[in-house]
Amino acid sequence: MSGSIESFDVDDDTKRQRRERFKDHIRLSIDSIDSLDDDDDDDDDANNSSPTNKKTSPKKLLSWEMPKKSLDPTKKLKGSSHTLEKDYLRLTSVADASNVRPLSVLKKQFKLIREKLLADDDYVYFLNQIKSIRQDLVLQSIENKFTVKVYSMHSRIALEQGDLCEYNQCQSRIQELKRKNLIVNNDEFDCYRLIHSLYQNQPLEVTNTLREIANDAVDANNEYNNKIKGPHYGLSYSMRILRAFKTGDIQQFFRMYLARAQLGEQAKEDDNFDIPPYYSIYLLDFMLSKARTVGTHHHHHHHHHYYYY
Repeated sequence: MSGSIESFDVDDDTKRQRRERFKDHIRLSIDSIDSLDDDDDDDDDANNSSPTNKKTSPKKLLSWEMPKKSLDPTKKLKGSSHTLEKDYLRLTSVADASNVRPLSVLKKQFKLIREKLLADDDYVYFLNQIKSIRQDLVLQSIENKFTVKVYSMHSRIALEQGDLCEYNQCQSRIQELKRKNLIVNNDEFDCYRLIHSLYQNQPLEVTNTLREIANDAVDANNEYNNKIKGPHYGLSYSMRILRAFKTGDIQQFFRMYLARAQLGEQAKEDDNFDIPPYYSIYLLDFMLSKARTVGTHHHHHHHHHYYYY
């Protein structure tokens, strides 16, 4: 591919076209990815935390989830509100059961706001609502499949919307839930972690992630070398993006970035290794500006301190 790299600027028009093109893709993704983490067998409202680790360290709340006075740790809060749509509010005092919703209500609200988002694409409304769900989950120490589902879904929507701040909060929380032995889609979220760390100029984060998932990384490489599109495709894809940047192979980056557009929707996904998996295309959008500066030695350091651990 010749042609000046400058022409790849993502202007609003391109963004709009791409959003149109991905609408169906997204709808599919939401359904297919959800099937991986369906939670209808969760015991609603009964056991809120995973029994395997009773002695976990006290949970660190995200800054916005933190009530001003700390909750009494001996009394586990049980929500009793049945409001289906609740605005997210910064807590100014101790949370009260009368304005926190139990799990069964949160599940209904989650379903409702997803349907609304698909219908009218109003992210501001969605964000407000899903943060109130996240808040109520934290206040009641609910950590189960549904919790994973909420943060996973919000990560994807945040990426689609280019909201890296919320994406980052969700990703941190997902890693935390994973450490507590809850099942998350590792391939998907490791794929995002690597590309995002690359985007944020955090080589240490990249190294640590790769060390932490060493076995999966080996499997991912084997799959790619044997030209198998297997369960580690997301990871092998992100590792190839890393390699392209490390070696300054920008043609390779653009091949991978533009694969779907060039092949069209009919692309045979099975044997094409350049198609961006999951929602990684939205992170690759952010990498475009970086792709232009690779080779020159003035990397722009984006010090976005979005980590709220």
